[in-house]
Amino acid sequence: DALPISCWPQGFSRELTMGKDIYDSSCTVGERPSPYIPSNTIRMSGTGDAAACRVHVDSLFNFKDCSFSTCSLDGVFQPAVSGNFIAFSAFFYTVDFIRNSMKRPVTSPGELDQASREICSTSWTQLKEKAVGAQEIGRA
Repeated sequence: DALPISCWPQGFSRELTMGKDIYDSSCTVGERPSPYIPSNTIRMSGTGDAAACRVHVDSLFNFKDCSFSTCSLDGVFQPAVSGNFIAFSAFFYTVDFIRNSMKRPVTSPGELDQASREICSTSWTQLKEKAVGAQEIGRA
């Protein structure tokens, strides 16, 4: 049986090796299970469940506890932006994909939320069909 991943589209799956793909990183070495068998594999498969994905993401970040006037994530102080300010993010590519490949308008947080729900409920096969010419991030 595959491990269900709510934040992946339905039909997208990967088989990962416990060693090289998961626990051989300095970030995860302390999380190795016992017994640890690097050659063991685990299959993960997307369910495309937007609501469950949102709950999962919210559990990773603390958006509520802030002892300052303003915070970014996890209670870290975030000063107000002033003067000339330029920021770069992968957010641009996400919105670009939604607008150009999915043909969805994104001019407000509400439209972004609605588009994300639609995309999450779209199968991996349908996403690849809609995104012809877009760089494939995974090969199923």
